[in-house]
Amino acid sequence: MDIELTKDSKKLIRTLYKSYLKKRKSGVAASEARDFGSSQVIHKQLLPDWKFEDVDDACRSLSQKGLLNCFWADNIAYFVSISTDGIVYMEKRFKNKLIKIVDFATKFIP
Repeated sequence: MDIELTKDSKKLIRTLYKSYLKKRKSGVAASEARDFGSSQVIHKQLLPDWKFEDVDDACRSLSQKGLLNCFWADNIAYFVSISTDGIVYMEKRFKNKLIKIVDFATKFIP
């Protein structure tokens, strides 16, 4: 899965995934651990140093890429959950970076 993301979108998906893993480790069911509430809740609980509009915009971007499931109300992400594709993206992120580095390095070996 080769998806291009902005720095804000990357930070948001990493933050949500980290929260998801923490919930799972504490025994929360996967279906419940994927849910985060609204972009306002995410802003208050996970990214209070960001502007709310930036959290909401990153939710929109990740939703368009299929990494988040968002339900919209009053033009904000009213209900946000990390999608299965979002979890897979995060699980494979390190492996994909390593493959790119090895591929790049082998181009210089005669």
